[in-house]
Amino acid sequence: MNSSTLQTAKALDPGTQRILVGGGFYASPSLNEDASDATGEDTSLALPYMEVGYRRGIVDKVEVGAKVTIPGTSGIDAKYQFLQSGNLALAAGLGVGYLKISSGSEGMETSTTVFDTMVPVYASYDLAKAFAVYASPKYVLRYASSVDDMNETSSGMNHLVGATAGVRVGNKFGLFLETG
Repeated sequence: MNSSTLQTAKALDPGTQRILVGGGFYASPSLNEDASDATGEDTSLALPYMEVGYRRGIVDKVEVGAKVTIPGTSGIDAKYQFLQSGNLALAAGLGVGYLKISSGSEGMETSTTVFDTMVPVYASYDLAKAFAVYASPKYVLRYASSVDDMNETSSGMNHLVGATAGVRVGNKFGLFLETG
């Protein structure tokens, strides 16, 4: 599942919206392990991706968002900004994501479905109006289920932690550069 943040801790003002377009490279040790267990072979699912997202401020200090990542993931989330102290902002969120992929060759295909529940915390600091640094540690509860052509299934849950950190350059239009 795509773990990009592409946002600071500051919630959008009510009625304000933002469209995000991004891309990168994604690899997940837990997905590789699940796919390897399901296929009986060492499987690596490292993939380049493109992301399109939409965010909107709903009420004061609350924003919601949705994103679609090509190839094939989707997710929704909400964020509540609980602190604004000068240039420092802190927020907490909740999100869910979905991915369905197939791997293998004809006659030996495996279909894997992944559901993630994410609990991120956001911290950001505005160094200038058009320049901010941010970090977002997150907990992910992942449920994965695989089925092969012979209807053999495997499933499991994983508890994952991770983080992204980055910079925002620009204000009305801008660029987010991050690593995670």
